[in-house]
Amino acid sequence: MQFAYPASLTVGGLGLLAGLSLKLYQLSRDRDAARHRATYDGLTGGLSRAAMEDSLQSAVASAHGNGVPLSAVFIDVDRFKKINDDFGHAVGDEVLRIVSLRMRNRLRADDLCGRFGGDEMVVVFVGAPLAEATKRAEQLRSSITDSPLSIGGQIIPISLSMGVAQLRPGESYQDLLKRADSALYASKEAGRGRVTAHDAVTGVLL
Repeated sequence: MQFAYPASLTVGGLGLLAGLSLKLYQLSRDRDAARHRATYDGLTGGLSRAAMEDSLQSAVASAHGNGVPLSAVFIDVDRFKKINDDFGHAVGDEVLRIVSLRMRNRLRADDLCGRFGGDEMVVVFVGAPLAEATKRAEQLRSSITDSPLSIGGQIIPISLSMGVAQLRPGESYQDLLKRADSALYASKEAGRGRVTAHDAVTGVLL
């Protein structure tokens, strides 16, 4: 009997320790899941808007500090509402997911890619001046849209409009995105399915 009580304490202590370890594991897993949801867009798998803005802000600060070029690309799936209307929202969601996946598969390790809202996405080419970024954006656009999407036995032709802008000295990431968005609007006004660049010096749309 003199050993029974200490033994029961040991067993109880081990049980408490195991329970505590399990609880800590669950808390850690929940925290990691919450962080993942905050960082990545649940539909496309790219960066969420908040994470994209944070990453872009850091990239812009680094580009200014190191004197390296950086360019942003605003991307829009043309006539996305019609895709939803003609094929349904589930197909529309799959279009966004596939476009984002194809895009990320063609980017470099230092590049950024995220969903900014609706069917709008943003890509950031770190270290790329305007001419290079425009060329890469066109390669990205054509490589994604040249092959129609096959979803649920249906062929979905897609078109992408893009606007490119290179970071100006001292410029904020918000103003950079505004200029890329203006270039995107110019692409849509010019007939969609094309890339337009906003010259950082002259302000001319190319």
